[in-house]
Amino acid sequence: MEVISVINEKGGMGKTTISINLAVGLARKGKRVLLIDCDAQGNTTSYFSEMYHKLNMKEFNNLVVPENTTPRKSTNLIQNYIKESEFNGKDINNVLLENKEVIHDSIYHTEYENVDIIPSFGTLLIKTDKDISNSNLSKERRLKRALREVRKQYDIVVR
Repeated sequence: MEVISVINEKGGMGKTTISINLAVGLARKGKRVLLIDCDAQGNTTSYFSEMYHKLNMKEFNNLVVPENTTPRKSTNLIQNYIKESEFNGKDINNVLLENKEVIHDSIYHTEYENVDIIPSFGTLLIKTDKDISNSNLSKERRLKRALREVRKQYDIVVR
């Protein structure tokens, strides 16, 4: 299994676009691809989320938002709604913080043949990064260990 990492500290450089296009392009060539959303903003997850695209105004208006809620909390409420409605709640944070076997519960199929995703929900990844920095295993080493569990299921991992 090959791993392709699209990394740059600066925002707005097209990392998400490159990762998505690379994953879909490789899948169209017959490769089995696992795409990992390692961004706290979760834009790759949003792109592949059916619920994100189908959330209509009626459902949106039925979400209960307490008065005096900040825009950030409102965004988190919407993200949690999508997470609970479409995914079973497991994402990259679980893969990095829990035992390596949780990776099986964190992989979701996309509408694209041969492309699966490990999503990222909300800004939890920022907290996860801080939690991991206090331990002896880096984020990369934790992810590498977890990927061993699925190495025969995929030809390429894009992160």
